[in-house]
Amino acid sequence: MAGKSHLSGDSVPATEPPPPRDRCWHDGRQFCYSWEEDAELRPSLEPPAAPGTECYGVRWTPLRPDVTLKDCFSMANVSWYGGPSIRAQHWPLNGAESPAQPLVSGDLSANPDGFGPLLERYFLGSTGVTVTVAPDVSLLLSLESHQQFCLETPAGREEPLHYQLCVSADVAIPLLTTWKGQLCARLNVTSEAALGWYLARARRLRQALGAAYVAFEGVEGNSFLEQDVPAPAELEGDRYTEALAAALATLGNGTVISAGSRSSHLPLFVQMSPLRSDWSHAGLKGLIPSVLHYSLLGYNFFIPDAVGGSEAGATPGDPELFVRWLQIVTFLPVMAFGTPPWLCCDTWVLNLTRQCIQRHRDFVVPLLLKYSEEWQSLGYPIFRPAWWLSPTDPVAFTIEDEFLIGDEVLVAPITEKGQTWRDIYLPGEGHLWLDTNTARVFDGGTTLRNYSASLAEVPVFVKTS
Repeated sequence: MAGKSHLSGDSVPATEPPPPRDRCWHDGRQFCYSWEEDAELRPSLEPPAAPGTECYGVRWTPLRPDVTLKDCFSMANVSWYGGPSIRAQHWPLNGAESPAQPLVSGDLSANPDGFGPLLERYFLGSTGVTVTVAPDVSLLLSLESHQQFCLETPAGREEPLHYQLCVSADVAIPLLTTWKGQLCARLNVTSEAALGWYLARARRLRQALGAAYVAFEGVEGNSFLEQDVPAPAELEGDRYTEALAAALATLGNGTVISAGSRSSHLPLFVQMSPLRSDWSHAGLKGLIPSVLHYSLLGYNFFIPDAVGGSEAGATPGDPELFVRWLQIVTFLPVMAFGTPPWLCCDTWVLNLTRQCIQRHRDFVVPLLLKYSEEWQSLGYPIFRPAWWLSPTDPVAFTIEDEFLIGDEVLVAPITEKGQTWRDIYLPGEGHLWLDTNTARVFDGGTTLRNYSASLAEVPVFVKTS
């Protein structure tokens, strides 16, 4: 916390006050300083508000009626909370802007530039500093966006400015943030006591509900960076995500987290980011690139977004989109549904969904188990790009709408709206590929042009040699 004081008067420049004099030199129990005959400062040690906290009273008294007192607190490297509600509310307070005005509650509909109906004379800094202004002080407050906020007395009234500063040097305050529009505090992953308390509650809740899986959201992000607060060395960068993932992994294999960093070796499922309900790269076309990206980084056990996409897109409730999406997730670790097929589509789509679920159980799961052992022993991704089998073919390096499961199964779904054909690249020159739909065999290292795939079909090839 950094603060600075201003004295304003007819003869005293606000930016350059005269040097102070100790007026209480004869009394070793207190300090008091005066600037000529303009103002007097009396700091005092106050009873602590909590163990490990030091509190100080700050009392400025003007010595002339034309002196205005003003104390400012820097927003550099400190996130501030509290104070008044305003029309354009910011979190933290650092982004707010308001001219100096009386710190009293008001009606924002009548005075949009004033303070709102809820306020307290209390300010909390992310560094563990609090500022509390006495209720009997006539106070003006100004907010200078991302620079400082200032406490000020009215001009010409010769009234004191009195507030209390409390500092918790050894007591960490919660790192406050917002999640889904709600105020919350980040779990302190550096505290064994905090982690133990949190994990114990999670285990009890899981047991009480009989839940097979428990999902933890909000793992991503760095609240220190978001709030421009210096992070402790052990939580620099994305180490918060890494530390929290390691702790959550102790809850067992049925744990789902929303982010990962240096945690691909842990027995966790990672929830993929939501996709739009459309055919764009923010929707269906982005699914296979995401699969390849996650798997290449070592995160083979992920949960893709719900079939059809969970974010509103250009084609919500599109049966064709639902089917093509379903055909891809059939070959992924988890099949997730947001909208059940009997609500979005015809009966034939419901029957197709049943077939895909059965295919996932009978055909895909054994493959995942087989190649997860290879991943653990050799570090190879389970889901592989075409260039994995054709490392010298330039064509293979830009293919983003096909993927391999291990070295033996190639999935080449349709990702274009209205299409019932596509070009399919078969990687691995010298290998043979069997089309599971037609039983035809093709050479690797070739491209099948305009290969037919009706809406009920997804091209899948098995390497036979």
